[in-house]
Amino acid sequence: MPCRGLSGNVTEFCDCVDQIREIILKYNTDNYILLGGDFNENLGGAHGSRRLNYLKELVNDFDLKFENSGETYLDPRGNECTEIDFFLYNVPSVLITSRKVVLNDLRTNTSDHYPIKVELLCNFTLNIKPEESVISTRVNWRTIDKHVYSIRVKDGLATLETEIDDDNVEEVVKDFCELMSESASNLASRRKPFNSKPKLKVWNPEIRDNVMNMKNAYKAWKRADRPRGESSLLTEKNLAKRALRSSVRQAIAKKD
Repeated sequence: MPCRGLSGNVTEFCDCVDQIREIILKYNTDNYILLGGDFNENLGGAHGSRRLNYLKELVNDFDLKFENSGETYLDPRGNECTEIDFFLYNVPSVLITSRKVVLNDLRTNTSDHYPIKVELLCNFTLNIKPEESVISTRVNWRTIDKHVYSIRVKDGLATLETEIDDDNVEEVVKDFCELMSESASNLASRRKPFNSKPKLKVWNPEIRDNVMNMKNAYKAWKRADRPRGESSLLTEKNLAKRALRSSVRQAIAKKD
């Protein structure tokens, strides 16, 4: 999650929370939720900032649980100072074999965060991706090395049956044709099938308008030499991008 102190961090933080909300809305019906990582906010803190209140609103809306198990972040001097790494979940207690543990004794850890872990019972289904078929192109004899082709055919003929009689004519001819075909195909170029992957899986009038708004906002920001900090053009660009991403995620959720 975005750090404090950076320009626009509140907007970016709330945008990330909105993305998490949409993910939960999409999958919460048929699945348990377990989210873990650096939230850059102490969920156990008493005094809430706008960022923390926005995150707590998400936790309350979906009845997510979390544990405070000790400091997870070290300041530049190496002192433990706060707990900003959490697991948010709605997994039933019966499936949790070990709740959140802060691994603060790992000698090999060089990060300014302590790793955290949780253990639970779960089943995974392995989906094996089918191998991509290779399309054999038509043999272009102008590009094939005919000398190499003739050598391969001659070597192959040595392994075929040489004596032909009335009983094996058809089989010998078939083997000979296969030999010539394989020898030519092995020398021909091969290509993988083209899998077109569109940039957007969904499309509707709202997404179209948001795409145009984002492009226009980006062009205006670019023409102004890409200003940073408290810039209205930068804010408009980020808001336009946020609106597009939100409309795409909502369209995908409705489609599924």
